[in-house]
Amino acid sequence: MAAIGVVVLLVLGLHDERSRAFSLEAPNLQPVAVLAPRQSACEGPVISTAPVDAVRVWGAAAGSPTALDVFATAGGKLLSSGRIGVSTMPNSYTSVLSGSIPGDRAISVCLSNGGPAPFSLLGSPSVNPAVQMMVASKRSPLQFSLVLLAPPTSSLSLIPTAFSRASLFRPSWVGVWTFWALLAGLMLAVVMAGLAIGAAAGADARDRAGD
Repeated sequence: MAAIGVVVLLVLGLHDERSRAFSLEAPNLQPVAVLAPRQSACEGPVISTAPVDAVRVWGAAAGSPTALDVFATAGGKLLSSGRIGVSTMPNSYTSVLSGSIPGDRAISVCLSNGGPAPFSLLGSPSVNPAVQMMVASKRSPLQFSLVLLAPPTSSLSLIPTAFSRASLFRPSWVGVWTFWALLAGLMLAVVMAGLAIGAAAGADARDRAGD
């Protein structure tokens, strides 16, 4: 059971996940725009401190599924793009971009309805006056919910960072090495326990065979 637990933890730890690199913090409370086919909405400038390779928005198609083309631009220059299918169920939808965008760069995110049905984009009244939403090239007092996601990383790759941060809130003699030592001790204990259980099972089987 201990070995199975370790294997499960390793599988989960190796699974890649995207973390939030930026969030506009505009809640998806209401429709802020209904994009007809080939109509677009843009929002920016926004700045992420970390690299970005995916965009998440909220909304739903009207009547039948549609598709959104997503563009990330800076100074009128296309940086990266993506496409995502959208159903009629109000939900969050994530588009993986064709390339990663470096952090600390002001960008605008544009959504273009590339499908046959209208798309209802969700958001709220403006929460950040420095960010402007444009619908069909016209300014809007609203903002659509927007999250930028960092490239995928595994949980195991974050262990050194977690240990270094944890050592900041412990006695001075506790360092990163302490957590690595504890982790090594835990793994050794699991291995030794497995060997002991195997040896005990083998001895019991031999005793029964002798009887």
